[in-house]
Amino acid sequence: MSNLTDRIKQALTNGDKTLGEIKDETGTDYPALRQPISTLIAEGEVEVFWSDGATPALCYRLKKKILLAPFFGRY
Repeated sequence: MSNLTDRIKQALTNGDKTLGEIKDETGTDYPALRQPISTLIAEGEVEVFWSDGATPALCYRLKKKILLAPFFGRY
């Protein structure tokens, strides 16, 4: 995983972000964000959605991971 990918994930741990907010927090430019964001989406780590509000914006957030615990009991 690249350093930029790690920085993107770190930025998203603080909450939902627009691409501009991710750009500002990671200190990079839009073209450099294209591949890592696309990879994170394809791998199911990040999801894209439209924000609610007067001016909807395309936002990104870390996808919640569902942890499955083994069940050792009997029915």
